[in-house]
Amino acid sequence: MRDYFTKLLETTGTAWNRFWFTPAEALPLAVIRIATGLVALYLHATYSWDIVYFLQTGGLLPVALNEQLFDEGLLNPARLSYLSYLYTPSELYVAHALGAGVLFLFTIGWYSRITAPLALVVSLSYVHRAAVATSEVEPILTMLQFYLCLGPCGKTWSVDSWLERRKRLRGVLIEPPLPTRFLSANVALRLIQVHTALACLMMGLAKLAGPGGLEDVVAWRDAWGTGDAVWIMSARPLSPMVDLTWLRDAPYVLQAWTHAIVVFEILFAVLVWNRTLRPLMLGWAVVHWGLLALISGVPVLSVLMVIANVAFLESVFLRSLLERAKPQPAVQARCSQVAA
Repeated sequence: MRDYFTKLLETTGTAWNRFWFTPAEALPLAVIRIATGLVALYLHATYSWDIVYFLQTGGLLPVALNEQLFDEGLLNPARLSYLSYLYTPSELYVAHALGAGVLFLFTIGWYSRITAPLALVVSLSYVHRAAVATSEVEPILTMLQFYLCLGPCGKTWSVDSWLERRKRLRGVLIEPPLPTRFLSANVALRLIQVHTALACLMMGLAKLAGPGGLEDVVAWRDAWGTGDAVWIMSARPLSPMVDLTWLRDAPYVLQAWTHAIVVFEILFAVLVWNRTLRPLMLGWAVVHWGLLALISGVPVLSVLMVIANVAFLESVFLRSLLERAKPQPAVQARCSQVAA
């Protein structure tokens, strides 16, 4: 018994340390940084036309009303937004422009250790100040931004790395190159993996939770059990990106699609950790979120979930994709001849 438990603790400890504390390359974090930054910039831009209408003094969402929505005393999240202390249109426009600049610098990787936390502050300020305008998109976005603050997301594919290379070529920087693998990169990637898997699991379990309290909630949750949820989303006039009402003549396809959504979201959280099944689950994830974007009316959520899945990809695989994307010598020569 003693030998068994000793071996069990040693094996568990070794696996735990290997999972969390094995240095990893920062390339996946760089890909996630660029993609997440572009999504954050897009969401930030959507406020440009309505920021004064909603947030100025006398606007549709005054500060006092926003604080009542949270109603958490001194720790009221509404008070943690810098937008809660700006009232005039000029102040809001200046802050909005500066926020866009911070998100842009974060996306291109300029002083990432500084701009990553600042970008998170910008996104959270809009979430806390205009909570009624948010959806299920913002929790996934800010989750990715938070974990990017923990890892070296600007070590590659960034202005920081480009400037460092230039300094070394000119001899300005003579210090030895920094290591290519980082403990903090692995911790950040693992946290994104765990959070993404749990988010997927909770989405699936919520669909199986059964009837709630309100009649519309009851009907919606029952729709996942009966297989009608996909049809309900497809038939809504403003939600789908494409017209899928022709599927009304294929009820079995709609029901199979509905059940496949629930099955995937539950199985993904379990099977994605198996290295043999991981490519299958990630491929299924791309198809799943791509199809869901067509009918849900929230394509940005699907984009963010696909971005989060990049954390499961190996750096070797990402690098091979980059090599394939580069023009081959024969193609370059042919292009030169055509240009000449």
